[in-house]
Amino acid sequence: HSHSSNAAGDACVDPNCTDDSHDHSHSHSHSTSTDQLGIGSFVYTARRPFHPDRLVSFLRSMPIKVGAPTQAATAATELDISQTVQDTMACVLRSKGFAWCANSASTALYWSHAGKTYEMNSLGRWWVTLPRNQWPEDAVDYVLSDFDDSTTTSTDLNVSVGDRRQEIVFIGKTLADAKSQDLICKTLDQCLLNDEEWEEYKSLVMSSEDGHEEAKLAERFPNTIGTRMVSY
Repeated sequence: HSHSSNAAGDACVDPNCTDDSHDHSHSHSHSTSTDQLGIGSFVYTARRPFHPDRLVSFLRSMPIKVGAPTQAATAATELDISQTVQDTMACVLRSKGFAWCANSASTALYWSHAGKTYEMNSLGRWWVTLPRNQWPEDAVDYVLSDFDDSTTTSTDLNVSVGDRRQEIVFIGKTLADAKSQDLICKTLDQCLLNDEEWEEYKSLVMSSEDGHEEAKLAERFPNTIGTRMVSY
């Protein structure tokens, strides 16, 4: 399976679209009617995993009724979401894309939100965690296009994280405004592992010679966000 978001065809800017086969990538060319409605889109990207608890705080600030995390973040890791952020998130009509949570180094997640409904699905493994002889021969370049460094085969997280990433498109009212985009991006940045946590994460992954790094990550960064496996 492919975790690339570079689907063929024009980007879909219908905020009510729930067809995951449509490309909702950010485009600088919006239709006149979209501009008149004040609907814009942008893509949030990062190359560190989310801290699950802080991501819960973010998700609970969204106007989600179905699929919202039922368990609040712990007091030690909960984000203080301002009313301004909550008001901005209330304008988000659609968000979708690839996500990476710190409870795993191997699981590629797919974030899907439309209106008041949210899902976090497991797509399988990030390509970087699979031996290259298991990659489709005719899709190697396609796979490598999602890597932070396509020239290295190193599994050292200090060198490259491979195709692990946050790549989430947000579509909604007021999101053509740079201030709204910046507010959402800065809040999501706070959900990422901080420098100390990131060093701990890398140590857990790269020092686990017993092959139990996934269990260690799940214990250190427990994830209460419900996910389901998606098969194609």
